[in-house]
Amino acid sequence: MIFIFLFLLLSANSYHLSGNVLYDLEFEGQNFVTEAEAWDCTASLVTTGVKTTTCGSDTILGGQDIMGSQSGQYWYRTYENLPSHNSVQLQIKVYPIDSWDQDAGTDHFEITIDGTNFMLWTLASYDSTGTPIWAWAPTNICGNSNWNDLPYLTVDITLAHSASTLTLNLISGLDEGSGNESVGWRDIVIIFSTESPAASSSYCGITSSGYPLSTNACSCGSGLTMDPADSGLCDGCDSSCETCNAAGSSSCLACAAGDYLSDGSCLGCTSPCATYSGDANFCLSCETDYGLIDSICYLCEAPLVLTLSGGVYYCESPCDETQIVQ
Repeated sequence: MIFIFLFLLLSANSYHLSGNVLYDLEFEGQNFVTEAEAWDCTASLVTTGVKTTTCGSDTILGGQDIMGSQSGQYWYRTYENLPSHNSVQLQIKVYPIDSWDQDAGTDHFEITIDGTNFMLWTLASYDSTGTPIWAWAPTNICGNSNWNDLPYLTVDITLAHSASTLTLNLISGLDEGSGNESVGWRDIVIIFSTESPAASSSYCGITSSGYPLSTNACSCGSGLTMDPADSGLCDGCDSSCETCNAAGSSSCLACAAGDYLSDGSCLGCTSPCATYSGDANFCLSCETDYGLIDSICYLCEAPLVLTLSGGVYYCESPCDETQIVQ
């Protein structure tokens, strides 16, 4: 009876749901090793029962000298009694460790969710400038001390899904032993939602240190810019920009109301203009005592008068078209 109680307790604590969000292999108040024990592996383990190692300061599932063979082998588990939903979003940190082939470009990783497979990055191809991805590996972080390592990247996957169970496979596409190259996993977050229509299948990545991905970097929202390029890392635009395509005050794409765009920079209004519309010579409104004539602000003096229309003052003749000023 004691054994059964301990088994049920272990199973109950192997991941946790909070509302419509599932957490696994993570640190937030949970026991990572307990969660990792719930994962099974299709490969034999180098040391029976040992499923985790460390990479830098992070405990990970997998890594150096964990799997006995790797190519096509995978970790797997099934989540049950899930909240009602028609879409899922999966986020997970992936740690590429040691000698992923830089020239052949064959080493990669994959993720499968209930049979839907996502063939993900090799991390051995070249960025948009022709620089090999592994040129961004700054130092040895973990694993074999003869190799520098890329810091982890976060994978973000969405797809249509409505079943009450979900089986997740974390697949190694590495063709050498785990003592020479390996992959680690942690910080799984699965968000269950009801969308209209249901989410379509897609994936993207965010690199933790800014190294570029050859494809599918996560995009940035309005008012943000990706920096470095192709990394998925998003920074706020310069405060002078409304939207932008790079960091800095000379990379604006659009300006806040009242400013105008000039060679990538947002410039403020010059007196007597109060607001502009994309051109320093095209005023939308004027300062006090000034009125618009053909989109230019003039001091409105007699016999001309200020007239208000649509919240904007215009400098106009007091006469209609049949009259003249005496």
